[in-house]
Amino acid sequence: MDIPLESMTVPEKLMAIETIWDSICKSPNDVPVPDWHKQELENRIKRLESGESQLLDWEDVKNRLNELGQ
Repeated sequence: MDIPLESMTVPEKLMAIETIWDSICKSPNDVPVPDWHKQELENRIKRLESGESQLLDWEDVKNRLNELGQ
């Protein structure tokens, strides 16, 4: 398949990406997940359960990022 990326505008490219992503989401079981991803998720769950890590809401994350940028 040849996609004419060079002649597409940025909005057209973004629309193509969205269309492709929507198509992939229709069959998530077909998406391969590397073993290292699974292991990392297991590690993160363990850290959350042990209290070593905590979840942050989006507002907290944005505030922290803004503080780092100052």
